[in-house]
Amino acid sequence: MLRNEPKLQGFGAELGNLIDKAKADFNEGGPRIIRMNAERELGDLAHTPGDAETVINFMLTIAESDGEIEPAEIEVLERAAAKLNVRLKDYL
Repeated sequence: MLRNEPKLQGFGAELGNLIDKAKADFNEGGPRIIRMNAERELGDLAHTPGDAETVINFMLTIAESDGEIEPAEIEVLERAAAKLNVRLKDYL
């Protein structure tokens, strides 16, 4: 998916570093630290509506990959959409 989206093509090269950082954050601070960092990143994207739209659609594609979106996933998606300053129901 990252290779097919021009705006995110460069992100693929950074993915390994981000995964390593997330693992370190989890080991040192736990899920709250990871959530905080992710929400800050999402908040930064809210200032660029096109990027926010791309990210929420990527998140929905991943959540739907097993055939349905679980209630727990909806909760996370709603929180992410709020940080992105978009309405999740507009993309469902």
